[in-house]
Amino acid sequence: MAEAAGAAPPLRRRRRPRTCPNPLFTRWLREWRDEATGTRAKGVYERALRSLARYPLRLRSGQAAAILKNFGPALCRRLDLRLRQHRAGGGWVQRRGWGGLGCSGGYIGSPPPQPQTVGDVFVRQLLQLGGVSGGRAAAILRRFPTPASLMAAYGACPEPLQREALLSTVPCGPMQRNLGPSLSRSLAQLYSTPGPLP
Repeated sequence: MAEAAGAAPPLRRRRRPRTCPNPLFTRWLREWRDEATGTRAKGVYERALRSLARYPLRLRSGQAAAILKNFGPALCRRLDLRLRQHRAGGGWVQRRGWGGLGCSGGYIGSPPPQPQTVGDVFVRQLLQLGGVSGGRAAAILRRFPTPASLMAAYGACPEPLQREALLSTVPCGPMQRNLGPSLSRSLAQLYSTPGPLP
């Protein structure tokens, strides 16, 4: 007992503060949720906010949000309309000398065109699968940044059981729990089966 009283308290894991990749959409959804107090629409906005909070990548339009759960066509159109109004009101500033190339032109009223990265497309592809949330997709992306790297890892596994267990121990989410054998098996079937799936 005396030893326990003099011992230092156990250390707690500190969570890194999460940055919001879509601050405008979050702000607008909160505004609409607050306006809809007392109606059934408030629940729609709350569910959309929870879904948006779990998505780890930046959305470039309201239509891009259609892949998220609880984002219907009407909500996506409303976000697109609000985004157009925001840009028309000076939401994006003119950029001169873009990319350090000394060019004199800039982008007025819209952001510079940004092609999607392989990682963006890979996350979107993973999110189409049942059981894959934004946190799980981000955890897979940290370990395997491209589909080619994941398929190469599957190719290095000589046994089918090793392929099925490859992703089962990937930690994901705030509690850092494992991805699990069931989802790992599904992903192994998708990314390591040659030809069409049976």
